[in-house]
Amino acid sequence: MTTIADLILDWARKDGCSDPQIELSDDRQHAQYAFSLSRNDVAYKAWFDVDEQAGLLVLSLYSIEKVQPSRRDAVAQVLTWLNDCKLKVGNFELSAEHGQLKFRAGILVEADHAAPPMLDTLLENGLTAFEQSMPVIRAVATAGFSPAAAMMAAEEDCADFVVVEKVDDGVAPPWSRFEGSGVIQAWASQMRDVLALGEAASAERWQLVGPAVLIEHEYPRAALELARRIAADCNLPLGIVGADEIANLPDAEGTFERMAPVLLYLEPGDWQQEKEGDKDEAGATARAKVLALLSAFNPAHPVICVTALRSANDLPNPLRRRGNFDRRFALPPVAPSLAGELFLDLVGRERCASSMADNAAKVGKLLSREFEGPEGRRLAALRMQRLHVNLGRPLEFLDLVEMDANGLSEGDKKDLDGESLRKRVAWHEAGHAAVSILDSEGRDVPEFVSIFPCASYFGVVVSSVNFNFACQDTYTYADFCHSVRVSLGGRAAEELLFGRAGVSSGCRSDLERCTRLANDAFAFWGFAPDMDTESGNAGNLAIIFGTPSPSEYAHVERLVREFLAEQYRLVKNLLQANRALLDEIYGRLMTSAVLDQGDMESICRSVNTSYRAADSRLLDTAESVPAQ
Repeated sequence: MTTIADLILDWARKDGCSDPQIELSDDRQHAQYAFSLSRNDVAYKAWFDVDEQAGLLVLSLYSIEKVQPSRRDAVAQVLTWLNDCKLKVGNFELSAEHGQLKFRAGILVEADHAAPPMLDTLLENGLTAFEQSMPVIRAVATAGFSPAAAMMAAEEDCADFVVVEKVDDGVAPPWSRFEGSGVIQAWASQMRDVLALGEAASAERWQLVGPAVLIEHEYPRAALELARRIAADCNLPLGIVGADEIANLPDAEGTFERMAPVLLYLEPGDWQQEKEGDKDEAGATARAKVLALLSAFNPAHPVICVTALRSANDLPNPLRRRGNFDRRFALPPVAPSLAGELFLDLVGRERCASSMADNAAKVGKLLSREFEGPEGRRLAALRMQRLHVNLGRPLEFLDLVEMDANGLSEGDKKDLDGESLRKRVAWHEAGHAAVSILDSEGRDVPEFVSIFPCASYFGVVVSSVNFNFACQDTYTYADFCHSVRVSLGGRAAEELLFGRAGVSSGCRSDLERCTRLANDAFAFWGFAPDMDTESGNAGNLAIIFGTPSPSEYAHVERLVREFLAEQYRLVKNLLQANRALLDEIYGRLMTSAVLDQGDMESICRSVNTSYRAADSRLLDTAESVPAQ
């Protein structure tokens, strides 16, 4: 005669257990089979209990998660609600002693007419019950929600558009990661004080604190980490609403009040910008939802809203009015040293050699040129992690420089086709590198010089990161002249070696950059070609507004042509006077194809270079030189 215990053994074997062990009572009327499983990265322990005489099979399914003692009474209220209102099969129980969650369900079985799929169905019911119920259970157990708030959120399907986190102090990033955040720390402290008053806090007190805050930041999406820090400081659950979900927010009264007190982070996005006509339909709906939420603020059930934008002036007027996002905090740009430290953490310091790991500020400066913002830096970090796997060695700073030069695209390294092309490219890049060193009096020694081609160039010179970063806040006439001269160095070198008729069309991109830079300088910045003289310094102060008139265009064009011709003459003379340096860089490139800053410094020492600017008058007061 087949027993229910036999059915369980058959099911276990079909599930992959070759030798399942089942515990039987002495009278063989009771049996228990214990097993473990996981689904969707969640682990469970389970038992099938058998009562042969009653024909009863019971599943007990345990989650390995445990509820902390302080939250067990609250979770028990939620379980009662789930059992009474939500579960169609079985019920949840909570161990008062250990805090373990258990789902329990049973079926009556006629052993002679049973089959293993019956056990599959019973187990599936248990797993589904856990998966559907855990969001509301966790909201109370770990996110700090009241049972009423969690049950209301579940009823209204808030989980579809709000991600709720309970941010512990150890999980949130430290305040030190947010440079210049002292005013926000003070606001968080004020908010803790008013939250401590509970329902006794007046509307006037909350108005002074500011329950809706806009954070001005160069990378608005980075404000989420700051919101986590604020939530942890104020011991608040954090609700995260994606930019695309803001238009789906429920009515302000009810749902969020029942979640209160809560810090609600509204992800920056198109909803913060007004557009013309039909293009703004979705944005207008989202803004209306946000305005309704802000206007319904209830001091007894506070919902504190935080969002971010580059500038408060970009926010539509209704959202900036009193009672809406009327408290604003401005964060300064991220310092290079901090940006570098964060990037090294993203990459993994264990993957980095000392040339990277010990130079966080330099790493941060380099990243600011091509990989601005959290998204760009996360992509760059992933690219570096993949490079680490491919290379099978620690990552050097030069690897990062090369990525800066080539971008995120990957490709095979191959030499240039033909000796004549290789020679020309090496000579051209040697010209850029030599002028970079000479015109800066040795302060702009390139980080990277290469004649390995990629999709966008045959060769490349990457200027000194430290030198280049020093002038990011000010751009002087000397900086401008240095930029132009370095760009002209490749063409001047080609003329020296190949003659005037041998200059190639490969200089076009350099000339485009020089022309565009000089046009901006003379049309919009008030610079003049002879600005280093007393009369020339004030000779071009009438800058252009809007579209230039024909006479303005002709005036600027004349200045650009005269200026570039004079700078080219100076650059060619500079290279002629320092031919030994040019020859040595060229020779090393023909041998090695890639040179780093250490190689370039070694070359300078080997030829005993006497640094001399193309026009030393411009360097008397110049302290910095711009990026190339």
